[in-house]
Amino acid sequence: MILSLTPPYETGPYRPPNEAKSLLIRVTRNCKWNRCAFCPLYKGESYEERPVEEILKDVDAAAVFYQAIGIIPETAFLQDAEPLALKTPDLVRVLQRIRERFPDIQRITAYARSATLANKPVDEWREIHEAGLTRIHRGLETGYDSLLRYMEKGATARTHIIGGQRIKQAGIELSDYVMPGLGGNLELKPGKPTWEQHAKETALVLNEVNPDYIRLRTLVIPPDAPLAKKEAEEGYRRLSDPDIIREIRLFLETLEVTGTELDSGHIINVLREVGGRLPQDKKKMIATLDRYLTMSPEDQIFFRLGVLLGYFHSDMPKFHTLDQFYAFGLFRTVKQKSSLVLQKMGIGSEECIDELLRRAV
Repeated sequence: MILSLTPPYETGPYRPPNEAKSLLIRVTRNCKWNRCAFCPLYKGESYEERPVEEILKDVDAAAVFYQAIGIIPETAFLQDAEPLALKTPDLVRVLQRIRERFPDIQRITAYARSATLANKPVDEWREIHEAGLTRIHRGLETGYDSLLRYMEKGATARTHIIGGQRIKQAGIELSDYVMPGLGGNLELKPGKPTWEQHAKETALVLNEVNPDYIRLRTLVIPPDAPLAKKEAEEGYRRLSDPDIIREIRLFLETLEVTGTELDSGHIINVLREVGGRLPQDKKKMIATLDRYLTMSPEDQIFFRLGVLLGYFHSDMPKFHTLDQFYAFGLFRTVKQKSSLVLQKMGIGSEECIDELLRRAV
């Protein structure tokens, strides 16, 4: 008898990278807001809240499935983009059933929008936490109101702050995602580059919230995202890598959180090695950013290409730190192989970087 590894219950298509091994339970379908200009996910799909009895049956089916394949999950993730919009009593029932059927689960997490977090009082979030929810992944993206409106995020800086503070007061861990480069070449206020306002205002929002984690996810513009239309019709352009690093530097300088872990490990980030505990590791992170900014433009381009090509091509050396890039013999190899790829693709270095980034997401 061949055991199927296809789960006999419904799961959604997306989850954070660090939830790759998690039990996936689909609570809602698609995204309730679904208007963010930078996001192509769920476009054209309708939002639905699944009946609670249907979700509970899926939890039961998942328990049987995991027992049959001999795996004991230690983490669970609620799907899709808006699972916490479910009514609190129903959400509590789902969480309690997961804890009941999977007693070894140590962490249950979910995506959430700031509007959803702000719409429930702290007492309800405490009840949800007591039922089993331990961490929330929130797409903050920016704390700059003008940019939030331009990107149709459906939130304000104030909503970000209220929602985040309620989650922290309830004892739930909060992981906030920030999007370097989101301001692009915009000047939403005359004479003030949007990237500067984006960096400062986002840091100020986070200072008010003091999340447990800050995860940097640099802007990538997929061809099917609404922002691609703005790029084609309105002249919107993403920032160059050096300007993104300057933005992150200003962001870090303005950031005054405590006990927060900052992570840049995703392949789409320019410097994946920038990370650590705040505030104690801030100087070290800024020093790495400054080191990058002292590199020649050629070195900056080949560093970025080398990281991305190593991710996609088995014959490229894999690295992601500046020390590795400058290790003996590696720079010459990266430069040679990157040049060959550019010649083969017949495009410039910036176009090549854009294409490789789109493939990464």
